[in-house]
Amino acid sequence: MVAAKDTLLYRQDVKSHGQALTPQQREELVRPYLPTPPPSKFPSYKAQRKPDRRKPIRTFLKTQTHILLFHLIHVVFSIYIRFKQMYHAIVDRILAILYYHHRTPELIQKDVKGLSRLPEHLSVLLTLDEERGGLEGLMDEVSELSAWCASAGIPVLSVYERTGMTISLPQGGFH
Repeated sequence: MVAAKDTLLYRQDVKSHGQALTPQQREELVRPYLPTPPPSKFPSYKAQRKPDRRKPIRTFLKTQTHILLFHLIHVVFSIYIRFKQMYHAIVDRILAILYYHHRTPELIQKDVKGLSRLPEHLSVLLTLDEERGGLEGLMDEVSELSAWCASAGIPVLSVYERTGMTISLPQGGFH
Protein backbone atom coordinates (compact mmCIF):
# COMPACT_ATOMS: atom_id res chain seq x y z
CA MET A 1 0.00 0.00 0.00
CA VAL A 2 1.25 3.46 -0.85
CA ALA A 3 2.42 5.47 2.12
CA ALA A 4 0.36 8.46 3.17
CA LYS A 5 3.23 10.90 2.67
CA ASP A 6 3.66 9.80 -0.98
CA THR A 7 -0.05 10.17 -1.63
CA LEU A 8 -0.04 13.61 0.01
CA LEU A 9 3.01 14.67 -2.05
CA TYR A 10 1.30 13.61 -5.27
CA ARG A 11 -1.92 15.46 -4.45
CA GLN A 12 -0.10 18.65 -3.45
CA ASP A 13 1.88 18.60 -6.66
CA VAL A 14 -1.25 18.23 -8.76
CA LYS A 15 -2.99 21.10 -6.89
CA SER A 16 -0.08 23.50 -6.95
CA HIS A 17 1.10 23.03 -10.53
CA GLY A 18 -2.09 21.99 -12.18
CA GLN A 19 -0.43 19.00 -13.76
CA ALA A 20 0.62 15.52 -12.68
CA LEU A 21 4.12 14.26 -12.12
CA THR A 22 6.18 13.10 -15.06
CA PRO A 23 6.20 9.36 -15.80
CA GLN A 24 9.74 9.02 -14.40
CA GLN A 25 8.71 10.73 -11.17
CA ARG A 26 5.67 8.47 -10.85
CA GLU A 27 7.88 5.44 -11.34
CA GLU A 28 10.22 6.66 -8.61
CA LEU A 29 7.28 7.08 -6.23
CA VAL A 30 5.92 3.57 -6.92
CA ARG A 31 9.25 1.69 -7.20
CA PRO A 32 9.72 1.04 -3.45
CA TYR A 33 6.35 -0.72 -3.35
CA LEU A 34 6.99 -3.06 -6.28
CA PRO A 35 8.53 -6.51 -5.74
CA THR A 36 12.06 -7.00 -6.93
CA PRO A 37 12.19 -8.67 -10.32
CA PRO A 38 13.59 -12.25 -10.28
CA PRO A 39 17.03 -12.70 -11.75
CA SER A 40 16.81 -13.76 -15.33
CA LYS A 41 18.27 -17.23 -15.93
CA PHE A 42 17.72 -17.05 -19.63
CA PRO A 43 18.15 -14.18 -22.04
CA SER A 44 14.99 -12.80 -23.54
CA TYR A 45 13.37 -14.66 -26.42
CA LYS A 46 14.17 -11.95 -28.93
CA ALA A 47 17.83 -11.82 -27.91
CA GLN A 48 18.03 -15.61 -28.09
CA ARG A 49 16.49 -15.86 -31.54
CA LYS A 50 18.89 -15.59 -34.43
CA PRO A 51 17.72 -15.19 -37.95
CA ASP A 52 18.19 -18.57 -39.64
CA ARG A 53 16.70 -18.98 -43.05
CA ARG A 54 17.21 -22.77 -43.05
CA LYS A 55 15.15 -23.42 -39.90
CA PRO A 56 11.69 -23.50 -41.58
CA ILE A 57 13.01 -26.01 -44.10
CA ARG A 58 14.50 -28.14 -41.31
CA THR A 59 11.22 -28.04 -39.42
CA PHE A 60 9.32 -29.06 -42.53
CA LEU A 61 11.73 -31.93 -43.23
CA LYS A 62 11.55 -33.11 -39.61
CA THR A 63 7.77 -33.11 -39.73
CA GLN A 64 7.67 -34.99 -43.00
CA THR A 65 10.19 -37.54 -41.67
CA HIS A 66 8.05 -38.15 -38.60
CA ILE A 67 4.94 -38.56 -40.73
CA LEU A 68 6.75 -40.99 -43.03
CA LEU A 69 8.01 -43.06 -40.08
CA PHE A 70 4.54 -43.12 -38.55
CA HIS A 71 3.02 -44.41 -41.78
CA LEU A 72 5.76 -47.01 -42.27
CA ILE A 73 5.26 -48.36 -38.76
CA HIS A 74 1.51 -48.40 -39.32
CA VAL A 75 1.85 -50.32 -42.59
CA VAL A 76 4.27 -52.86 -41.11
CA PHE A 77 2.04 -53.59 -38.13
CA SER A 78 -1.06 -53.73 -40.33
CA ILE A 79 0.58 -56.34 -42.56
CA TYR A 80 1.71 -58.29 -39.48
CA ILE A 81 -1.79 -58.30 -38.01
CA ARG A 82 -3.35 -59.38 -41.34
CA PHE A 83 -0.92 -62.30 -41.66
CA LYS A 84 -1.60 -63.30 -38.07
CA GLN A 85 -5.38 -63.25 -38.74
CA MET A 86 -4.97 -65.30 -41.92
CA TYR A 87 -2.77 -67.84 -40.13
CA HIS A 88 -5.31 -68.33 -37.34
CA ALA A 89 -8.21 -68.54 -39.80
CA ILE A 90 -6.42 -71.23 -41.84
CA VAL A 91 -5.45 -73.21 -38.72
CA ASP A 92 -9.02 -72.98 -37.38
CA ARG A 93 -10.42 -74.17 -40.71
CA ILE A 94 -8.00 -77.11 -40.89
CA LEU A 95 -8.78 -78.12 -37.32
CA ALA A 96 -12.52 -77.83 -38.00
CA ILE A 97 -12.17 -80.16 -40.99
CA LEU A 98 -9.93 -82.65 -39.19
CA TYR A 99 -11.97 -82.78 -35.99
CA TYR A 100 -15.53 -82.52 -37.30
CA HIS A 101 -17.44 -83.86 -34.31
CA HIS A 102 -20.31 -85.47 -36.24
CA ARG A 103 -17.99 -87.86 -38.03
CA THR A 104 -16.18 -88.99 -34.92
CA PRO A 105 -18.25 -89.72 -31.79
CA GLU A 106 -14.97 -90.44 -30.00
CA LEU A 107 -14.16 -86.70 -30.00
CA ILE A 108 -17.47 -85.91 -28.31
CA GLN A 109 -16.85 -88.64 -25.73
CA LYS A 110 -13.36 -87.26 -25.15
CA ASP A 111 -14.80 -83.75 -24.65
CA VAL A 112 -17.39 -84.82 -22.08
CA LYS A 113 -15.05 -87.25 -20.27
CA GLY A 114 -13.59 -84.40 -18.22
CA LEU A 115 -17.00 -83.34 -16.87
CA SER A 116 -17.83 -84.43 -13.33
CA ARG A 117 -21.53 -84.93 -14.14
CA LEU A 118 -23.62 -85.39 -17.27
CA PRO A 119 -27.26 -84.34 -17.41
CA GLU A 120 -29.90 -87.07 -17.45
CA HIS A 121 -32.21 -84.93 -19.54
CA LEU A 122 -31.24 -82.18 -22.02
CA SER A 123 -33.87 -79.67 -23.16
CA VAL A 124 -33.33 -77.48 -26.22
CA LEU A 125 -35.39 -74.62 -27.64
CA LEU A 126 -35.10 -74.27 -31.44
CA THR A 127 -36.73 -71.79 -33.81
CA LEU A 128 -38.36 -72.65 -37.10
CA ASP A 129 -36.63 -70.25 -39.50
CA GLU A 130 -37.52 -70.11 -43.18
CA GLU A 131 -34.11 -68.63 -44.06
CA ARG A 132 -32.31 -71.69 -42.66
CA GLY A 133 -34.38 -74.27 -44.49
CA GLY A 134 -37.69 -74.20 -42.66
CA LEU A 135 -38.87 -77.56 -41.32
CA GLU A 136 -36.06 -79.43 -43.06
CA GLY A 137 -33.43 -77.18 -41.43
CA LEU A 138 -35.10 -77.67 -38.07
CA MET A 139 -35.01 -81.44 -38.51
CA ASP A 140 -31.31 -81.27 -39.45
CA GLU A 141 -30.59 -79.44 -36.19
CA VAL A 142 -32.61 -81.99 -34.23
CA SER A 143 -30.72 -84.86 -35.86
CA GLU A 144 -27.35 -83.26 -35.05
CA LEU A 145 -28.41 -82.72 -31.44
CA SER A 146 -29.67 -86.29 -31.09
CA ALA A 147 -26.40 -87.67 -32.53
CA TRP A 148 -24.41 -85.51 -30.14
CA CYS A 149 -26.51 -86.63 -27.15
CA ALA A 150 -26.14 -90.28 -28.15
CA SER A 151 -22.35 -89.87 -28.45
CA ALA A 152 -22.09 -88.00 -25.13
CA GLY A 153 -24.24 -90.53 -23.27
CA ILE A 154 -27.19 -88.28 -22.40
CA PRO A 155 -30.24 -90.54 -22.21
CA VAL A 156 -33.12 -88.09 -22.93
CA LEU A 157 -33.34 -85.09 -25.29
CA SER A 158 -36.37 -82.77 -25.34
CA VAL A 159 -36.71 -80.43 -28.30
CA TYR A 160 -39.06 -77.46 -28.08
CA GLU A 161 -40.13 -75.29 -30.97
CA ARG A 162 -41.20 -71.68 -30.49
CA THR A 163 -44.85 -72.44 -31.28
CA GLY A 164 -44.94 -74.91 -28.37
CA MET A 165 -44.69 -78.31 -30.06
CA THR A 166 -42.61 -80.82 -28.07
CA ILE A 167 -40.74 -83.90 -29.27
CA SER A 168 -39.05 -86.13 -26.68
CA LEU A 169 -36.43 -88.50 -28.01
CA PRO A 170 -35.28 -91.27 -25.65
CA GLN A 171 -31.85 -92.78 -26.33
CA GLY A 172 -33.43 -95.92 -27.75
CA GLY A 173 -34.91 -93.99 -30.67
CA PHE A 174 -38.44 -93.01 -31.77
CA HIS A 175 -41.54 -94.76 -30.42
